[in-house]
Amino acid sequence: MSSVVSDLGSVFSRHRSLLWEFSKRELKSRYFGEWFGTTWTIIHPLFLLCLYAFVFAVVLQVRLGRDMEMPLDYTAYILSGLIAWLLSAEAMIRSCTSITSNANLAKQVVFPLEILPVSAVVVSAIPAVIGFGFLLLYLQVTAQGPPATVLLLPLVMAGHLVMLLGLAFLLSAVTVFFRDLKDIVQLFTTAGVFLAPIVYLPNWLPQLFQPIIYVNPFSYVIWCYRDVLYFGHVQHLWIWLVFAALSVVSLAAGYHAFKATRPHFGSAL
Repeated sequence: MSSVVSDLGSVFSRHRSLLWEFSKRELKSRYFGEWFGTTWTIIHPLFLLCLYAFVFAVVLQVRLGRDMEMPLDYTAYILSGLIAWLLSAEAMIRSCTSITSNANLAKQVVFPLEILPVSAVVVSAIPAVIGFGFLLLYLQVTAQGPPATVLLLPLVMAGHLVMLLGLAFLLSAVTVFFRDLKDIVQLFTTAGVFLAPIVYLPNWLPQLFQPIIYVNPFSYVIWCYRDVLYFGHVQHLWIWLVFAALSVVSLAAGYHAFKATRPHFGSAL
């Protein structure tokens, strides 16, 4: 792991400005020629958050018990998990094509290809930051402000981004050789909102299906976000330990896979 941190630290320290330029280019190219331009970066996440909250809390009228275990309303419960999932989904989808859509750069020996999947994660984090800001505003209006544990939000988000960075390296490398992966990932991100405890409590599932959420690594990410944004305390320390371990393993495994396959990118593209 120390070698991974050392390698990435060296790349980013030398190519910080290049990473910034690629991230800006990614944002501008996605909305090029559109009237609202990069404003869609704000509109998209807010629309999805409002849509899910409206469907489940207003149309379906789902309710949570207001007690010590469920201190806030159902809308806050949904948003605290949904924002984290949308960040994960966006980062994975962007990462899949980060190398294949820049084939000309991948064939250049001197270009730091690590910049491309990192840029995909950075750009994906922007709507999430806006979404968390929206959630904090909602809590300020409906619950007299967020809990004090919101101070841990940057720590949780940092661990989440480390995990996504590892996945970005892995997905971007595998997609070079297996182009169907991007479609598989899109299917997973569509179904993923129901494969993790985002719009429901774990005990709402039949006991037969409850193991699904415990083998889903994104469940642990969502539970940590919920601790700092919804419950206001660490409910289960072991969940945080699993989350930390997943982040470290993801980065180490993803980067090693990327580094091992990188010499073959040119011939595959």
